[in-house]
Amino acid sequence: MKDIFFNKVKYKFNFGFTLVEVLVVIVIIGVVASLSLSLFLTGATGYKEQITRVRKAYTTLADAYEKAQLSYDEADGWASMAESNGEDASKFFADKMVEFLSISKQKDNVVLLFDGMQVTFKMNKYASESIYYRGYRYLGSIVVDVDGPEKGKNQYGKDKFIFDVTDKGIYPEGISDEDLTEQCFGHGYCTKWLIKNDSMDYLKADSTGLCENGTKLSWTNKSCG
Repeated sequence: MKDIFFNKVKYKFNFGFTLVEVLVVIVIIGVVASLSLSLFLTGATGYKEQITRVRKAYTTLADAYEKAQLSYDEADGWASMAESNGEDASKFFADKMVEFLSISKQKDNVVLLFDGMQVTFKMNKYASESIYYRGYRYLGSIVVDVDGPEKGKNQYGKDKFIFDVTDKGIYPEGISDEDLTEQCFGHGYCTKWLIKNDSMDYLKADSTGLCENGTKLSWTNKSCG
């Protein structure tokens, strides 16, 4: 009876595949599909987590900056204070900010937060360097490694992001609509683009912002999908 059954199964498949062979192929296809979906979901989840970390860094720094200015006057005068005291402006700024941040350790102008993020303050050395840039007085920048120095790629646009420090507040790098091709897609300085579009699809595009499917990223087109 068993031989008769398999003979009938062979007859039903034009190319002579047995039922067992067909089931094996189906299982293999299922495994490949499952792995592909898993990789896709892992990538999407990773992007979402990074975006959440960048947004958290932005909120945390902006809040600390506001509180520091309430306690130590306007920050555009800090460079002058540091200069007159013979102190490093970046460390001077960091010392003011850490009072309002939850940190695990500090070395000069580099701070490690309790949540694992590393924050590096890079301020203008002299007060005279604090120039006006598109209506704001640019005082320096803050570089945040959102997953810390020991993890990730340590690359701009992937896990390192820049925030501009101005007399009006802290902003994602790129106060106004800078050249995306030059700054973001070309070099990974994408903090503002990420915050505004809630997306990291620039990692799926080339240095001109062109996705594999021909879609062109812009301030209004945030997805390669």
